[in-house]
Amino acid sequence: MGQVSSSPDTVVPDYRKDQSNDPMIGFPNGRKERVAPLTQDQMDNALVPLMYRDYCVDKYVALQSCLSKQSFFNTWACNAQWHHLEDCHKADAILRHKEHERERRLLERKRRIQAKANSSVEAI
Repeated sequence: MGQVSSSPDTVVPDYRKDQSNDPMIGFPNGRKERVAPLTQDQMDNALVPLMYRDYCVDKYVALQSCLSKQSFFNTWACNAQWHHLEDCHKADAILRHKEHERERRLLERKRRIQAKANSSVEAI
């Protein structure tokens, strides 16, 4: 965040839009597509709230299942499921940060290439 205010020339991808670059750039063998672990019907049947319907929804369902089996005062028994859910959210956040940084670097590369092409055209 401070990067934009301290150096206005920095290219920042718009997070509200889809990626502007090809997601396969730099992956000669292709990329594995992220697939949601549960279907929409499975999430509806498990009564998963909308805010928890992400790539970690299977961990959330496991945690809720464990909590429903335990008494109110014995929630420590579900610590393993809780930690699995937290680890999944951390890994998801790291992956999103990496994708954002990759998009930023590709936009910066595109800008450098265009600037170099413009300077070579002006020199002629």
